[in-house]
Order: sequence, then C-alpha cells, then structure tokens
Amino acid sequence: MDGKQLKALIKLLKKLKKDATPGPWTWDGMKIKKDHIWVPECATFGDTMIQLTDNYENHGPDCLLLQTLRNNLDPIIDALEREEQYGAIIDSMPL
Repeated sequence: MDGKQLKALIKLLKKLKKDATPGPWTWDGMKIKKDHIWVPECATFGDTMIQLTDNYENHGPDCLLLQTLRNNLDPIIDALEREEQYGAIIDSMPL
C-alpha cells in the first residue's frame, strides 16, 4: 500500500467511525433457526441491531469480526497514522 492509498484508508476509517453507531459494540451470540435453512445471528449495538442472514449456520466469526473491529477502531487508526508518518520520514531520507 502506498502513501496515497494509506491516506485514503485512514480518511475512510475516520468517516466510517464518525458515521457509525458509537461503541462499544457487543455480540449477544443469539441464534434463531427458521425452516432449518436460514440462521440469523445478531450483533447488538445499544438500540441498533445488525442481522446477518445467509444459508449457513455460523455467523459468529462475522459478528465477532464486526465487534472487534469497531471496538478497536481508534488504535487501528492510530497505528495507520503512525505508519503514514514513519513512511513519510523514510521516504524523505536520502539513500
């Protein structure tokens, strides 16, 4: 990823964070089987519920991924910004 792509990613993550429901987010692990085919599992965020539905039975990893990314978005953005700063320093050094 070059500096321009990194800058765009940081900008996107900041916008997504700003527009998203505030954290922390939790996954309640709820499983509802309907017709033995569709298995919704839910991540709940305060009064907001995201429901993942598909024809396979284990959305737990997807819900956990969403929860973990949202709850760690600040340190992820911080790490990317540090990488951007270090990259700029290294790029400015004569070889």
